[in-house]
Amino acid sequence: MKRIYLVRHGETFANKLQVYPSKDENINETGHAQAIALAKRVAELDVSAIYISDFVRTAQTAEPIVEVKKLEPIVLPDLGEVREPTSFVGIKEDTEAFLKFKKERYENVQNPSWIYEDAENTHAIVERAKRMQSFFETMPEEQVLVVSHAMFLRYFIATLLLDASEPSAELVSVVRNLKITNAGISLVTFDEGVWRVVMINDHAHFAE
Repeated sequence: MKRIYLVRHGETFANKLQVYPSKDENINETGHAQAIALAKRVAELDVSAIYISDFVRTAQTAEPIVEVKKLEPIVLPDLGEVREPTSFVGIKEDTEAFLKFKKERYENVQNPSWIYEDAENTHAIVERAKRMQSFFETMPEEQVLVVSHAMFLRYFIATLLLDASEPSAELVSVVRNLKITNAGISLVTFDEGVWRVVMINDHAHFAE
């Protein structure tokens, strides 16, 4: 059985301010504390690989885990966050322009030709989630830890829950209703051709 522990990176300043971050966004003091607590939490897990995205904040979150597990992180760009328009970097996510963009993307969920600047459309996001699904199905390791991002993890988990191969209004509804907390842990498994979502967003190890 494959066991994949999915972790969202630690808190960043952009998360705190609710603005769209760049790939180079750092985790903040709270994020560092979350990463240390996370490393203690997963210390006893028998993982044989740590996969991270090519974003700075996932590497920083993984550092304490890498130290504890004595494993070098493996970078997989497909674990990166859902790409919004680059022009939105530093803009608050509740601005009129940002909300208009999100509304348009949801309205075009089944339109693979829809383009908004350099953002990913829903088809591209789901295709990436499916590539990661195939990767985990065929990887040599039995148990791994993955450090990724909130929106991408929501899409990945939603595709598993619905056994989806392409985007739909139902899938987007699941994505919009999932919550993935900074440094929260989710667990999915793959065994004999069947995916199961065992746990979503366990963050009981952090005070709120």
